[in-house]
Amino acid sequence: VNCQNHQKQIKEYKFYLDASADVRALRRFNQGVSDLSLEEIKISILKRDEIDKNKKVGALKIAEDATYIDTSLLTIDEVCEIIIGKIHL
Repeated sequence: VNCQNHQKQIKEYKFYLDASADVRALRRFNQGVSDLSLEEIKISILKRDEIDKNKKVGALKIAEDATYIDTSLLTIDEVCEIIIGKIHL
């Protein structure tokens, strides 16, 4: 499933994609674009999350009408399938 094929049709929907800090750190580590250790990447992610959630303006939060999707254990294709299923394409 290719989410980009349906991009115009999903503008009316809100999705909040999330993953655990451990999974996000591992994904970034596996990209091989950083000299940081896995633990250092995780600490960086946690610090950034804290900053983003506590901004006075534009704080990171889940919109009340958004569908929350935890992608921690999902592939990109599985995430796309969930989104497309929610919008009934």
